Amino acid sequence: MKNVISILILIITFGCNENRKNNIYQKKANVIDSININDDALMLKGIIKYEEKDIELNTEISEINKKDTKATYSIVATYLGSAINDYYLFGFEGEDGKYYDFSNCKNNLGDIPFTNYDIEINSELIGKKFIINWRWKTCTYNCCEGEMNLYEDDFPSILSIEYHTNDSLHKKMSLIKNINIKETNYQLYENLVFFGHDTINASWSTESLSLFKNGIFNKHLYKDDFFLDHKLLKQSSYGEIVLGSNNVYFNSTVVSDKEKIILMFGVDFEEAGFEESTYSFIQFEDQQVKHSGLVNIAGGFKIRNGDIYGVVGQGNYSYEKPYKLLDNLDLKLDYSKIHHENNRYFLNINDSIKFPPRICELEMTINPFGDKPLSTTKVTLNPKTKVTLIYKDMKSNWIKIKVSNQEGWIQDYVNGVDYHDQKIHKIGCQAAG
Repeated sequence: MKNVISILILIITFGCNENRKNNIYQKKANVIDSININDDALMLKGIIKYEEKDIELNTEISEINKKDTKATYSIVATYLGSAINDYYLFGFEGEDGKYYDFSNCKNNLGDIPFTNYDIEINSELIGKKFIINWRWKTCTYNCCEGEMNLYEDDFPSILSIEYHTNDSLHKKMSLIKNINIKETNYQLYENLVFFGHDTINASWSTESLSLFKNGIFNKHLYKDDFFLDHKLLKQSSYGEIVLGSNNVYFNSTVVSDKEKIILMFGVDFEEAGFEESTYSFIQFEDQQVKHSGLVNIAGGFKIRNGDIYGVVGQGNYSYEKPYKLLDNLDLKLDYSKIHHENNRYFLNINDSIKFPPRICELEMTINPFGDKPLSTTKVTLNPKTKVTLIYKDMKSNWIKIKVSNQEGWIQDYVNGVDYHDQKIHKIGCQAAG
């Protein structure tokens, strides 16, 4: 009787797993057309079936009894993908044509970003080769259609896995934000990529973001926006920063209430030896997530009391541009917060207090936008004279300043004037760097 039960379980297990493999891969045939699965040599649920010819069931049972749970096996295998249908599937094809399913036991996958939905999301890991060290491990599983009874058997379990070649494209997912709003939990992962073998000291770059809703993959974000140059990345190693890399960072919450949460994040691109500040906005609601495109700015953005300001560097000083975030997450200058006189707009200057480096005389224009634009006045400066930068004209290089109690205007850089005679340097402004 015991032998009969074992034979029945074996037959059921073969049937379940063959249907399982065939059904899932047929549904996703477009993903794995280039992979030839050898149906004559399959390892299903840890059971090896060598040929479809007339093999006696007793022969198959004897092969199962030869499992060595203390031995470690090493294979090179191509990843076929993962999916959850009637059963969970996590499949590889060995170089010898055998099919390996590592879905029944816990696996050590390291930092390679496998998910349970790789076929659904068309993961770039599908079709890549891996070096897998595995062993037999006693685990439980449910089988088969109908009652789905719980069975126990020895199945393959991954001890370690790594990319097949040293110059492989290494990838991993890293959780960067966990958002709860009403009854919905969102998790935002960055998909990191690195070429080379020194994964500990490597400089990872972000290829895209992945959004999970209540633990289930929802969609990719910014997949075509981060401009990664894989050819340049492939030339990097040992933590070097190279052209084509980037760095994604979340630095501010714009809005957080019961209905929505809006986050701002930045992307630093390494291009031609300098960094360009790029930002975007993501809005989370109970049933939807939307995001803006990428916004470039010479300086950076900062949030103050829920308002967004662009901070623009001008070499000797910086000034602010107030913005408002529209419903579609586009940014637009908020002219209602910009000082204006006589149809001209003037921007606030940051770090506005300066002290002259030496004793000198400064000629200020009284009002270049008034009735007498050429009228000037002179003041004497010394290292104890307090100079306040007030406004920058939005359309020119005119700056309004206050020296002691007297106001006037100077220009930031005038062509043909010696560096030390530039008025902007006389009042104590120093060039960045």
